[in-house]
Amino acid sequence: MITCSFPCGKWLNMIGACASPRCELCRRERETRGAPVDSLPPETVAHIQRAGCNLQKKSVIGAHNRCWKYLIGAISTHCEANRSLEILGGDNDRQLHTLWKETNIGKILPWNDIEEEAEELIAKRPEENQASSSDKTSQQRDDELDGDEKEPSEEVIFGQRRPDSLAIDWNNKMVYVLEFKRTSDQRRDYREKGDARARAQHDVLIRSLGKVAGETESEGERWKANLIVFVGGTCGSVHVQSFMCFFRP
Repeated sequence: MITCSFPCGKWLNMIGACASPRCELCRRERETRGAPVDSLPPETVAHIQRAGCNLQKKSVIGAHNRCWKYLIGAISTHCEANRSLEILGGDNDRQLHTLWKETNIGKILPWNDIEEEAEELIAKRPEENQASSSDKTSQQRDDELDGDEKEPSEEVIFGQRRPDSLAIDWNNKMVYVLEFKRTSDQRRDYREKGDARARAQHDVLIRSLGKVAGETESEGERWKANLIVFVGGTCGSVHVQSFMCFFRP
């Protein structure tokens, strides 16, 4: 029997009208642990491929990590020697406060200053979100969040957030936040959508790093912070220009 490559793992010979648009895998998982099933999320591409489904979570995270490990390995191997790029934490993501504790980044950007600036920005977030929400369309896309679903990072305190990697370019005094988004590439604007999600996710971190870095001077030159987003399509697409920016200073 031929299986479908779509993440939900349904058989091709079962394609047809479903009794409900709600996620069947979530229904099974909730019934197994005795949880109510009256508010199941819709079984959209976004729900399944972004670990919103508990039964898909392990597979989705595993695929993300394997892709990112390959990409970060290529960056470390092939970037030019004069760049002096240090990937903090290797190919495994770390909580922010752990990175500052275990690496040398705190010597140039003190953690207490970063955390203080981030807390001020987070406190202002509800007002900013309320102002921006009035400008957004209510139409839901398959590659966007469903209904009231939130980005997982929004519910995690700042010090425990986990970007995919941080990197320091010691020669050029740059701190990079590296984020990999593995998303559906069925639409032409998938890269723009993935990039926008990553920038919204790490907005507080980048603004905090930029503020503290702008006040830090080392040998007459100030440090800078930048976010580099890698968007990988589920069919294997990767934006070459984003990937190659690390191979040339």
